[in-house]
Amino acid sequence: MRIASLRYHWVVEPALLSAEALDKRKGDKKDLWGYVSESDTASATLLALNAPRITFPNGHEAFFIVSPTQHQRSQTELLLDKFYPKAERRRAWAGNEGLYDCSKAERMLNWKAQEFFPWHPTA
Repeated sequence: MRIASLRYHWVVEPALLSAEALDKRKGDKKDLWGYVSESDTASATLLALNAPRITFPNGHEAFFIVSPTQHQRSQTELLLDKFYPKAERRRAWAGNEGLYDCSKAERMLNWKAQEFFPWHPTA
């Protein structure tokens, strides 16, 4: 048996998938401002369902399915400074780069988000 646990974060319907609508939502700091489009969740699901057995060497794998950018028009570093000033920083964050690591989904399922908004804000 193979089991893929796909951990989606705020699945955004097409009507809300715009830079302005996402920014207006503001979000809760506990959510880390993550989101993913409906179509990106669908593609991840299909890839997981059709993945060869060898993809799941232990029978079960868990994957984050989240866009590579956070949804606020603010630099990720500034959001971290404001809401998580004592959190350990193991690297620098560029622009509005997201806080979820989806490299496992890319590596094992060949999934990568296609619908997201890479802002490069100055403030």
